[in-house]
Amino acid sequence: MKHAHTPLLSLTAAALALGLAAGPALAYNSGSLSAKIHESCKDFAVTQAGVYTATCNVSGGTASASIDLDSYIANDGGELNWDGAGGFASTCDNLYLSTNGVGLGATCAGADADQGIWLCDYLENSNGDFAERTTPIEC
Repeated sequence: MKHAHTPLLSLTAAALALGLAAGPALAYNSGSLSAKIHESCKDFAVTQAGVYTATCNVSGGTASASIDLDSYIANDGGELNWDGAGGFASTCDNLYLSTNGVGLGATCAGADADQGIWLCDYLENSNGDFAERTTPIEC
């Protein structure tokens, strides 16, 4: 499945417009088993190799979740796309998270500016593990 890239500045502007900026709009819900990662996970991190981690709700507590984004995200001519082809980490540098950990940004070969992708569109919390959504949503 292919998803058009979103320039990082657009991610930030959209997040502010939708109230997804830092603060209570994305507060961690410690009592919820919600599948939405921005509501049921916290302490997000990403390595330069593309491994994404967080602490997510499970029945009765929390668990460490981890997924190799390099298996799912591709750099298609400078655009980050969730298409299952993967391999973006070999052509993108300076990976970072924005918008409370659910927006991934990077400097990619073939792009004039940093690129971004909403991870919460494609991932869900499946009782403490990251799982690919069967149907992407807009988070």
